Amino acid sequence: MRQTFSSVIGGVVAVALLSLPASADPRTCSFVVRLDNAVELGSLQLTANYAAASGSFALNQQGSVDCTNDVLTASGLFNDDVDARVLGATFISIEGFSGPATIAHCAFTNDSGVLAPEDFTVHVVDAAAPDGSPPATPPVVVVRLPDCSPPDTSTTTTTPVTTTEPPQMFCDVTLRMTTTAEITSLDWQLGYQSAPGEFAGSGGKVACTNLRPGSLASFNDIESERNIRGGVINVAGFQAPTDIARCQFLPVSIDEPITSDFVMTVIQATDADGVTIDPTPKMKISQIQCRTPGTSTTTTLPDCGDGFQQNGEACDDGNADNTDACLNDCSAAACGDGFVHSGVEVCDDGNTASRDGCSSTCSIDTICGDANLSGALTASDALQILKKAVGVEVSCPLYVCDTNSSGEILASDALSALKRAVGTAIVLDCPPPD
Repeated sequence: MRQTFSSVIGGVVAVALLSLPASADPRTCSFVVRLDNAVELGSLQLTANYAAASGSFALNQQGSVDCTNDVLTASGLFNDDVDARVLGATFISIEGFSGPATIAHCAFTNDSGVLAPEDFTVHVVDAAAPDGSPPATPPVVVVRLPDCSPPDTSTTTTTPVTTTEPPQMFCDVTLRMTTTAEITSLDWQLGYQSAPGEFAGSGGKVACTNLRPGSLASFNDIESERNIRGGVINVAGFQAPTDIARCQFLPVSIDEPITSDFVMTVIQATDADGVTIDPTPKMKISQIQCRTPGTSTTTTLPDCGDGFQQNGEACDDGNADNTDACLNDCSAAACGDGFVHSGVEVCDDGNTASRDGCSSTCSIDTICGDANLSGALTASDALQILKKAVGVEVSCPLYVCDTNSSGEILASDALSALKRAVGTAIVLDCPPPD
């Protein structure tokens, strides 16, 4: 995976023939914060005073300080007090994180051409071990400026050399939840198996920005699978539809990526009471914004439901009705999506498993273990199976009472049915009907 700190600049190769004093142009370079010693932390709060530095921290597209959290297992928050010229950063992790490691990087615009780590004074405000106790050793935090060395300020006579390599393109991919809901936690996945390029970052650490203020968020790039995993937690809850995150993608060609290059999936979400939302909410890519150094272009994707199928939409029927053949995120209706589609399905329980009341083709079927065929698995079904197992003349066909497909009805089948009836995660496997 490629780092965001560098960019490819084509054009002219300069050959110095004579040197004269010249003034430096403003430049934006990387301000890297590093936890420099071996220490295990659960939280870290620090400030970086930049009163002695020439320049200021840059802003991102949301108007916030342009800083990226590089701690994979921690939530990072940043605040720039422009008047006091103090940058604040806080990291919180349930799992814990350790050094030595880079924990954040920010964009800093230097207007003098002279910048050194000594221009920044770092102070650790607070730190704790993962269990909340004081850390075994005090954390040591330092500043690095890997690409901010003083530039060559000489005036040169140049010999032009033509290059064929195009400038690197950067694309911001915005992820949006489209379902109306109040969310307290959200797990999502963004597949980029078909996308021509990589997401910016290093290793599993990916350049994604949390767009939900007041939320804890974490991101991970599973490069071997070409999947980005993300998680958001907000105790107070937040309202959707809303933008969730923005991740930086680096195409390998001058062609801009499109939405069909990516696969957006919600793994799980919980509502205001912390209860899993069923059916699972939907997310999509709402905007792709691409730029090369010094330029900016935006691809704004139309809202699903405008009646025009484009930008990777599987369908668009001009409405937000989930009961027809086109869902409210403009994906095509399918058995197992949790919505009953009129004239096509008689049931849809959100999966394609059979013998759970709704078959793999979304037609009504029997539930394994439902001895009295009531449509639900209860303790009374287990009792009926047990009676059948000991020879009582009750109705209990194999295809609903033989819960382990052994070919006969035994007490163990009744036990399995009872466990499943009370919510135990046990799999029932009845034979098919004759």
